Amino acid sequence: MPKYTTRLIDRTQVADGTLAFAFERPAGFEFTAGQYLTLTLPEPQYNDEKGNSRTFSIASPPQDAGRLVCATRMTGSALKRSLAEAPPGTPVSIFGPVGDFTLGPDPTPVVFIAGGIGITPFRSMLLDAAARGLPHRITLIYSNRMLEGAPFHEELTSLAKNYAAFAYVPTITEADKSLLPWDGERRLVNAEFLRDHVADMTAPIFYLAGPPGLVVAATKTVLEAGADPAHLLSEEFSGYESRPITISTVAAATAATTAETALPVASFVKVAQDGDLAPGQVKAVAVNGVQIALCNVDGVYYAIDDTCPHRSALLSEGDLIGKEITCPLHGAIFDVTTGEVLEGPAGENLLCYRVRIAGNDIEIAA
Repeated sequence: MPKYTTRLIDRTQVADGTLAFAFERPAGFEFTAGQYLTLTLPEPQYNDEKGNSRTFSIASPPQDAGRLVCATRMTGSALKRSLAEAPPGTPVSIFGPVGDFTLGPDPTPVVFIAGGIGITPFRSMLLDAAARGLPHRITLIYSNRMLEGAPFHEELTSLAKNYAAFAYVPTITEADKSLLPWDGERRLVNAEFLRDHVADMTAPIFYLAGPPGLVVAATKTVLEAGADPAHLLSEEFSGYESRPITISTVAAATAATTAETALPVASFVKVAQDGDLAPGQVKAVAVNGVQIALCNVDGVYYAIDDTCPHRSALLSEGDLIGKEITCPLHGAIFDVTTGEVLEGPAGENLLCYRVRIAGNDIEIAA
């Protein structure tokens, strides 16, 4: 993977608790809208066990020749605090670009479904499509809990007014808790919602993502709404190759997912000692070949799958605030005490594992 050295230009608040960082675009850094990169801050002001590197989607379009923009929720990690306080000119290293979750040449209508900070790759694709005048008719369904927490909402609203091929469908699911007025959609994105906003569910290509065997979780809603299985694209972790999902694939994945969701009967295995993790810290561990994120929530330990079901990023590299952990790649948020997905593009809850303290040992059964 190519490595480039560049520097921070500036940062902008794009939503409550969310900053966009602009970096000088290095000479020769060519990418396709929808790809991502890994950023390293060589001399961070703050340090923690998560290290000084993170993976970010590129939120800016390829036409922006002078800048690379990445956006992230500011959840308190040392790296993000360091970026938030770094002066313009601070050097950084970037590795990439990586990923094939990109808009294809076929002018078939497409539907993007995003939540929260997961909007970043779609922003890049939308600005690129508008700049090139692509013939694709694009519908973006964008779900957020509150309006002030919706990154790029005003920009997307403006883009929809000026780009005739783009239809913007935001939904604010907890608008009653927002300080800003909202008279638009408030529903969760379910099959009924999709049928109300996509005239012909069989026509578009739906952009979804997830690892093999779990992709059915991301496709359940659109299939229930009547989408053509041949028009569902998933980005697999292995090689990041986009592929159509077939009926047999969905059936097989459903069977695999059903089998995996039952709590395994297994013996407990020591993974750490009580006191190794301070409250708010996460540790990646392996139990019988299963990758698990061990989380300390106010002195109580919880164990969840370490792999985000959206695009297989490691949740142990994300930020844990209270009982909510944020995926470092596209910002999906999970409740570590229940495994429930709270926000963002992930289509499936996480599997939780039993944790116990035996003497001074933390043990997990998986």
